[in-house]
Parts: sequence; structure tokens; C-alpha cells
Amino acid sequence: MKKLFSLFFLFSYIPFTAQNIIEGQISDTKAEAVPFCPIAVLNATGSTISKGTVTNEDGKFTVENLKAGYYLLKISYVGYIDTVISIGAIDSFSKIKIAPIILKSSSVKLNEIAVTAMKKPMEFKNGNVTVNIDGSPMAIGNSVYDLLMRLPGVIVTNGVISIQGKSGVRVMIDDRVQQLSGEALMAVLKSMSASHISKIEILKNPPAKYDAAGNAGIINIITKKISITGFSGSANFSNQQGFYDIMMGGVTLNYKAKKCAFFSGININTEGTNRVNKKTRVMTNNGVTTTFNEISSNHESGPVANIFVGADWYVNSKNTIGIRVEDIPGNVKNVRTGTDQITDNSLGYNQLNFNSEIKNPWNYVYTNVNAEHLFDTVGTKLKFNGDVYSPYNDIYPSTYQNNFFNSGVALPSTNFRNTNTIHLNTFIARLDFEKKIFKTISLETGVKGSFNNMNSIYKLENLNNTTGQYTTDTNYTNTFTYRDQILAGYVNLQKQVKKVALQAGLRAENTSIQTLSITSGIAYKRQYFNLFPTASVSYSKNDKHTFQLSFSRRIDRPDYNNFNPYRQFYGNILSYGIGNPFLYPQFTNNYEISHNYKGIVGGSFAYSRTTNVIMGYNLQNDSTKINEGKIGNLHSLETYALSVFFSKDVIKWWTLSVSATGYYFKYAGSLDGIDYTRGAPSGYGNISNTINLPKGFKTEISGFYIAPWLSGSNETKSRWAANFAVKKSFLKDKLNVSIGVNDLFFTMGLRTINYIPGQTFNVNLTMDTRRFVVGATYNFGKVKVEQRDIKNNDEDKKRLGH
Repeated sequence: MKKLFSLFFLFSYIPFTAQNIIEGQISDTKAEAVPFCPIAVLNATGSTISKGTVTNEDGKFTVENLKAGYYLLKISYVGYIDTVISIGAIDSFSKIKIAPIILKSSSVKLNEIAVTAMKKPMEFKNGNVTVNIDGSPMAIGNSVYDLLMRLPGVIVTNGVISIQGKSGVRVMIDDRVQQLSGEALMAVLKSMSASHISKIEILKNPPAKYDAAGNAGIINIITKKISITGFSGSANFSNQQGFYDIMMGGVTLNYKAKKCAFFSGININTEGTNRVNKKTRVMTNNGVTTTFNEISSNHESGPVANIFVGADWYVNSKNTIGIRVEDIPGNVKNVRTGTDQITDNSLGYNQLNFNSEIKNPWNYVYTNVNAEHLFDTVGTKLKFNGDVYSPYNDIYPSTYQNNFFNSGVALPSTNFRNTNTIHLNTFIARLDFEKKIFKTISLETGVKGSFNNMNSIYKLENLNNTTGQYTTDTNYTNTFTYRDQILAGYVNLQKQVKKVALQAGLRAENTSIQTLSITSGIAYKRQYFNLFPTASVSYSKNDKHTFQLSFSRRIDRPDYNNFNPYRQFYGNILSYGIGNPFLYPQFTNNYEISHNYKGIVGGSFAYSRTTNVIMGYNLQNDSTKINEGKIGNLHSLETYALSVFFSKDVIKWWTLSVSATGYYFKYAGSLDGIDYTRGAPSGYGNISNTINLPKGFKTEISGFYIAPWLSGSNETKSRWAANFAVKKSFLKDKLNVSIGVNDLFFTMGLRTINYIPGQTFNVNLTMDTRRFVVGATYNFGKVKVEQRDIKNNDEDKKRLGH
């Protein structure tokens, strides 16, 4: 850690001498500085942008290293009249001090209102998708988790996220990889209000600077930034009514001065959902067929919160230092009751009544320290990020009751309880350097270290029905430790050759893993070094047509819970899940070719091959009739995907976005002697309509359809959903109120068939997805301005907040 900080500050004070320099300052008619104002340097005719920069917190700017010639400065900022100034002729050694530039306000007043540049709901570029959340009626009253299923090509099933039918998706928040997965990650996303989100990026082939983990790609959630001097904040409240209600509310408070910025917020989500699960399991053993008909209901409830506070210090025009501390506590309870009817009494009973209560209190604390140094105005920069996830405490105390009946006669019950206490500590440090080497070549390089330390204490106790006392079951009580260390470095080059853009990158990662079951003595050590190349070629035939060919190699490592060889997850006494200490990582090669016409219509064809596929599957015990959920490595998976999209303002008040993907999956290999070689087609479609109505009304109508798809041994039936929301703005756009309905026709039920030799497993899951949503957000304090995207300045704008 100290070495990385020392390296950062060493680079921060390397001198840089320009051949020529232009300096100036921008203010408004009240003589107040205009900070972070975008400036374009144009050639004498005004037809070509030579360079770009932004003003610092004092409204000052510098432009360096221009070729000899005649230039203009163009200042274009929301709320002000565009201004163009002639610099005149400069040579290699010119040092020009421009007279103060005063911007005049446009007819739109910026005091006490919000000015937002109109953006398309969805943008498609280079095979990636950007969904603009800010301003959407559906952003009000929903959590980030609620929005995931509405992203093009994204499917969420039981805490697993997939893109174009492929699981293995990493989630980032503001370019920071989230260290949690599964239900823990879902809890974090449920704690975040969608009204605090600016946009969500779906990156199917990320460049080398991103972690190689995630064979399906990355979902990057970008939060809103502090973008103007002064005090600002927002408040939000919503209620979702389904079988149970979900209430969510929060507030953010921000203050930005010339030299610093402070930001804070709290959001609380009171969870209340219901699920009804119907299962039919047919088993054949020695010519005897037994059918299990199970029905159960799950009620999940409890609060989840997201609390954060942070600050940025703008040391000077070239150096920024920031810190953010975030706490995500929660206390969710899952109560499950059910009945299993059995067609024979080969187990000694033909009816099982079961109920369980699983409590899950947790507390995740995250601290980020970041710093950035700008060497010049052409994009040379050094960035440091240090992340500490500690303490991370996750506790699962559970009780299970199993009551048996044979032809209506009650038999002795089997009751037990367990507790799984997980402690996780993670430290991550990253150093990134960016530089434009020549006019057409850009370099990115960096190093990263990630260190995880997990300890799981699992205790199982059986109830003695005679004494009423619990005794420890030493066969299934276990202490499990997991350690991993990932050291990485990367280099990425981009070059423009006339109409062709070339990108090539290489990432190297060295992984060391150690696991130990202290109780059984089972230990596992593995170390592997891998290279992950990325490459793309883009050809712009003209300003309308763009073609791209890309390749990337990626990895998915098993989750730490996947390694634990002991029983961890109980459905009832007839079903449980265990891990596998000998899992290997899976590797994927992705290939894609895409075409884009003016950002309106386009398509892509992608092929990927994954080896050592990490796959869950089920086994049955013929004598005990127990269903055992396991996890292993399948030989390979091949995926073919053909995608098309259309996004256009049909008329000035109606924006239509449509996307569709057809794909084919082909699994090959066997697990525990069972052949899983199968193939099947599938498809996905998404439509979104945004309609601006008179008198401040805005409505959004969206829907999606998921065709039947194959995932290992599971075949999931088709499902679809339609969503509607309308928003009305009041008080000069400071107050926004939205009402809507999620899953209007209640069609998001999950139906799966699991094919296992000697067994057929059907599941019909009805979830609490149809919900009436009402929500409101109120923005107060200084105006919030969303600037138009300015090329080469995106990273500069990210410095303004978190």
C-alpha cells in the first residue's frame, strides 16, 4: 500500500514542459468562475476539432502542444450562449495569455431548475449497449435490481445474471468491480435507488484494463455526479405493492466548493416478497416409480440499507484526491412452509410437512481511496485506487422442522438447526496510466493486486425429541477457510489509421488459491498464470456506417462458497446442496462482428467457446430419495448469437428502441458419469417506448420476451413481461412523481424441467413480480446540469464526484 502511494506521488511531480501553451480563464456576467466548462480547439475554418480541455475549479484552462497554425476556441456550455474566439497564428514556441472570457446566459435560467440534455433511452455502439436511466419514469420508485431484467439481453434467475444466455457476468459500480456474487450481490443492488443512477453500460467485450473475470461481460452501473458548485441534494420515497409491499426511501446531501466536494446519502429498502414453488419429481428405481408433489411458499422480509459519505479534494488543476466510505447493513428473514406428497411409502412415510426460518443479518463495509494526477491537457494521467472491504460479516442462523405422516398417521419428526457465519476481508490496489503517445496512438497500462481472506464457520445441530436438547452433528459441522491472491498487469494500445481504428491489449493475471476444511483436513492449493488478449478493428466507411471485428479471452473463477465440500443449502430433509473443493476455473474465447448505421439500426454475430464450464447439476440417491445439488466442470459450451437493434426518434416526442437476439447453445461433456451433451436454440426480445407528453408528462412502456432456453441440465420455459410508468414534473422540474406497474400481466413465472437419468424434476415458480409502483423524487439546492458528452473529456468529468 505504501509503495503504491509513493509511486503515485512520485509521478505526480514529474515536470512537463510544453513547446507552446495557451492560457485563459472563463467567468460569467456576475464575475463568477465557470468551472469544468468544456472547450474545443478548432482549426481556422472551424470544421475540425484539434484538441479539447475543460476549465478547472477556478475557471482556468491551458492548452499545450498545438501544431503551428491558425486556431479558434469554441466554448459550448449548457445554460450559456455558445462563444467562439480567434486565437490567431501560433508557432512551436508561442505562449499566449487570452483576455478573460465572459459567457452570457442563454434565455434559460439556471437558478433553481434542472437542465437535462435529451438522451436516447438506449444507445448501441461497437456491440455494447448503454441504457440511460436518468430521466426515465421507471427510475422513480424502483431499485437497481428491478431494472436489471429490463436491460437488453440481460436475464436474472435466482441471483444469477446472464447476458445473451451466458452466465458469468461481473457487476461494476462506477468502474469498481463488486466483490460479492449471488444473493449477496442482489441485496446490494436492492439497496440502491434507481433514481440515483445516470446510466448502465453492458460491455460484452471489455478492453484489457478491466478484470478478465466474467466470460459473458460486464455490467457497469454509473451513478450521478456532483456537477456544479454549491449545496445540492435529493430525497426519494416509493412504495411497491404486490402480495406484500416494499417501501424505499432515502436522501442525498452534497456540497461542492472550489477546492473540495462532499457527498453523502442513505437509502433504506424494506423488503417484502412472496414466492410459491410447485415441484414434481419423478424417480425410477428397480422398476418402481415414485412421484413427489411438493408445494411451498416463501415470505422474505426485512430492511436493507445503503449509507455512504465521501469527499474529493481538488489539490490543484492537476491533482485530485478522494475518499468514500460505504456501509450496507441488512437483516432479512425467509420463512418457508410446504408439503411434499409421495405416491408410495418406500421411505416409511407418504407425506412430509416442512417449514424453515432462515435469518440473514449482515454488514458490508467498504472504503475507497483514490487519487489522480493530470500531466497535461491531452489526456496523460496517472490514477490510483485502493479498496478495502472490511468488515464483511454474513450470518445465516436457520431452523428446520420436518413432520412425517404415513396414511394420515403422525410419525416422529426430524428437526435441526444450523448456523453459517462468514467473515470476509478484501484489499484491492490499482494503478493506471494513460498517455497519447503520438497524434493517432493512445496507450493505457496499469497493475492491480487483489487479496481475499474468507472464513466460514458452519455448525449443524439435531434436536432430541425426547429431551428437547440440541446436540452438535460432528459429521456436518465444519470450519472452512479460503484465501486467494490475484496479481495483474495490462497494456492496451489504440491507433487511428484514416477510417480504421485499431485496438490491441494484453492482460496477465497470476492467481493463487488456498482452501482448507479444518474439520476434515481436506486442503486444496492451486496456482495458475494466464494471458488474456483483446483486439478489435473498427472501420468507418463514412459518418453513417461503422463495422467492427473483436476478440477477447476471459475467465470465471469459482466463488469461494463453491469450494466448501459440506452441506450448505437445505430445501428440506430431502434436498440439499454441497460444494466441490476441486473445481477449476472456466475460460472463454469470444468473437464478434458488428455493424452500426448512424446509431439507429445495426446488428452483430457472436461466437464463444467456453472450456471447463462451471455447472450446477443434481444427483439422486436411489435408496434415500434425496436430491443432492452439486457443482462441477463440464468439458465445453459453444454459444452462437445473432443480434439486431433499432433505436430512433420516430417523431420528436416518441423514441422507440427495439433489440432482439437469437442464439444456440451446445453443451458437451459428462459429470459423475452422466452425459450432458445437448444443444438447443433460444431467443430474447426487448422493446422500449418513451413518449414526451404536454404539460410535463412523460411515459415509458416497455416489455421483453424470453424464449425457452437451455442451461446445463435445466430447460426453462418461455416467459415475458410488460411494464408501464408515467412521470409528471412539478415546481420547475424539482419534484418528479411517477406511477406505474411492473409485470402488468403477471407472466414472469419461472418454469423449468431438469432432466437427470432416472429422474425428471419439474419446477413452477410464481414470484411476486406484478407490482403497482408509486414514487417521488425532489431535488433541492443548486441546479444540477447534465453536460453533453464531449470526446476526450469523459475521464476529466469523472473526477468531479462519485
